[in-house]
Formats: sequence, C-alpha cells, structure tokens
Amino acid sequence: MSFFLFEFLPDKLKNQTDYPKIAKSVIPTEFWSAGDLFYGVADFFWQKKTHGVFPMTTREDKSTHPLFVVSSSNYGLRICPCTSKSPDPPPRWYIPGGVSLRNTGEIKDRTTYILKNLEGPLRKDETVSQARYWGMFPPEELCEEK
Repeated sequence: MSFFLFEFLPDKLKNQTDYPKIAKSVIPTEFWSAGDLFYGVADFFWQKKTHGVFPMTTREDKSTHPLFVVSSSNYGLRICPCTSKSPDPPPRWYIPGGVSLRNTGEIKDRTTYILKNLEGPLRKDETVSQARYWGMFPPEELCEEK
C-alpha cells in the first residue's frame, strides 16, 4: 500500500493524520504494494495457495493468519502467510513486536514471523475475502534470525 494507495483515496483521507482511518479496512488487491500487512485471512485460503502445505489451525476460535506482501509489480504480487509462532528451520524473517506499523500507527502486540518458504503469487484482480489492512512494514526492514 505504501504511499501510492493514498493517491486513490478520497481527499478527506489523504491527510497523513487520517491514515489510521484505513486501518481494518478491506482494500482491493490492485492497491496493495510491498510491505503491506493484512489480518483475517482464512486458513482455507492459505491451504489453497500453498497446495496444502500451510498447517491449518485446529483451534475453533482461531482460523485465520496474517498476509504479508513481499513484492508488487504490474503483473501481480508475491505474498506470504504469517504466524506468531517461530517457524523451523531458520532463517526466520519477522516484524518485531512493539513496532508501529506505517500508514495506520497500529502497534504490533507480538512478533510476526513471515513464512517466506510459503511465498506465492497473487494476481492483482484476485479477491482475498476478509483481509483487513493492518499497516505497512518495509520488506527491507524485516529482521532476520539465523
């Protein structure tokens, strides 16, 4: 989403102090860009995108995982599922807990691991139902644990 999204928003939302208004919004994938983080993506979506490799949650009260946009081009997006559990084996890429996400000011309450081993494509005309915008964290600033 970066700052490119804001060119398409109504004038009343273009003021940087109004960015938090887009937090928790459903935003069409055509406006997504590298570093965007979304929550509420159903485990069934991840099962389909990863051809059954993504480990679905067995808890009834938790059946979603965040989505991180690794890169964006005219042809589409590269996305990864995220989790709060440290994946094995290393290396591990993550967004540290306590950081303030750009564009929304949302504070990450815990570390979010980016499952780059499950990275895959997403067309910009595809719909990811239930994905809510959380904020932006630049991919080049991801922490790496070796």
